[in-house]
This record gives sequence, structure tokens and C-alpha cells, in this order.
Amino acid sequence: MATEKKISRKQQIAKAALKIIASEGIQSLVMIKIAKLIGLTDAALYKHFNTKNDMLLFMVEEIENSLINNIEKKIDMQADACDKLKSILFVHLSFIEKNIGIPRVLFSEAIQFQDKRLRDKIAGIITQYMDYIKNIIQQAVDKGCVRKDLDVDAAAIMYMGIIQATFILWSTSDFSFPLTGKVDQLWATFSKCLY
Repeated sequence: MATEKKISRKQQIAKAALKIIASEGIQSLVMIKIAKLIGLTDAALYKHFNTKNDMLLFMVEEIENSLINNIEKKIDMQADACDKLKSILFVHLSFIEKNIGIPRVLFSEAIQFQDKRLRDKIAGIITQYMDYIKNIIQQAVDKGCVRKDLDVDAAAIMYMGIIQATFILWSTSDFSFPLTGKVDQLWATFSKCLY
């Protein structure tokens, strides 16, 4: 029998917060709701996080680590750069599908404009992720797998846009379709830009 990985109290709090964000939005995230959800007092939460923004920063770091780990596991099996890109698309959409609250955290207006630490952290994650995608696209160009005249920067932005736009459509339709069910269709269209 597989043993479940033990998570820290901070991770439990972050999971509870993410659950609230997924169902009610980030504006409904208050410490007393989180405490009630996991059976603590709100005072006990402050032993782990001084402020709600400290908790959100921790959540963003957890999201980053979890997503990157999932992607790295999947693409380690891929030799071809285009196969890597398609795999990343699948892993990223699957990750969002399993963690509905994550994009609401990352793209929340409250986070983007109120706290410089959070804004800088998210900007850093997006920049790092974009560089990662650009490197894979550049590998494909260098190996002659895609057009030599491909604008790598523009292709990376389009790739990122596919993920965000698909999430927006999915969330505004009350999650009425499986995100991962769109991967083949999205990849078929995006890959036409590459060749």
C-alpha cells in the first residue's frame, strides 16, 4: 500500500485557502474561514503566517514548485522539443484542472497590484516559465524541427496565451469541459505556427 506524503501545517493551511479561493474567489479569503475549514483558531494560523499576504506568498511558491516538478517529470521522457511542448501543455492544463484555485491566485488583481513581494514573485515565475518555453522552442529551431524563421519570443507568448485563455474560457463556463480534453485541438492549431 502506498503511503501518503505527509504535508506540513503550512501546506494544510495553503490547501484550505486554495479550496476557499476555488469556490468563492480570492476576495472571500479570510483567516477565520481558513481556520474553521481545518479546525484551528484564527490565532493559531498567525503562528504560521504573520499576514494573509505571507500565506499567499507561500502558496505561490508551493504552486511554482509543484507545477515545475510535474512538468520536469513528464518532459524527462521526451527527446523531441515539440513533444516536450505538447507534454508541458497537457501537464499545465491538467494541473489547473486538479487545482482550480491556482489561476485565481496567480492572476488575481489583489495580488498583482497590492503587494510588491507577491507581484515580484509572480513576475519572476512567469519570466522563468517563459524563458523555459523559449529555450525549448529555440532547441526545436536549432535542430530544424520547426521553421528557421520562427520568432521564438512571439511563439512563447502565444503558447502562454493558450494556457491562460483556455483557463478563462473554462472558468467562465463553470468548468463545463475537461481542460485536458482540449490539448490535442490546441496543440494542432499552435503547431501550425511552428512549421
